Amino acid sequence: NLIVRDNRADYGGGIYFSCPDSLVIRDVIVRDNSGHNGAGGISNGGSVAWLINVHILYNETNDYGGGFGGGSRTYFIGGSIIGNSARAGGGIYLTSGPQVTCTEILIMGNYSSGSGGGLYVSGGSSINLSNSLLIGNMAEGSGGGACLGGERDKIFTNVTVENNYAPIGGGIYAGSGPQIIRNCIIWKNAYTNIS
Repeated sequence: NLIVRDNRADYGGGIYFSCPDSLVIRDVIVRDNSGHNGAGGISNGGSVAWLINVHILYNETNDYGGGFGGGSRTYFIGGSIIGNSARAGGGIYLTSGPQVTCTEILIMGNYSSGSGGGLYVSGGSSINLSNSLLIGNMAEGSGGGACLGGERDKIFTNVTVENNYAPIGGGIYAGSGPQIIRNCIIWKNAYTNIS
């Protein structure tokens, strides 16, 4: 039941955590924060974290992960990631190996000056996104809704990907590695729904 706002740091402008035990953040708003070198809103530097009904809003970074960036296992349950901006992964940025599970999340209106307006996954990272909305995100490069690469699974189940924009893969840019997309609605994305 906290509001974390108007903070600045190198990493994790709003919240940075790296502890050996599990961490639970519940019913929290993280907004209008800035991470100079990464993760404007929240950065998980090494914890097993549960983010329950957390809203990550209007955070920014000059680098990676406007809303969330992480290097460890994270579970998002409920909540939203809205209006964040970064060079890559406007909403969420995953590349250094974490497994992230998101269910019932709204990822909307995030921006990347590079790739992955809503979501960027590569390297040894994996994501399991279910029962969620990926709407109205934008990237100047590839993957307006999501830019997916790397060698681990990227699984979308019951996800609506709508009204996202990028010159390549407006909805989803599916690069290397396995992507599993089941029971999803992918439409009204520009220039293409999937590349």
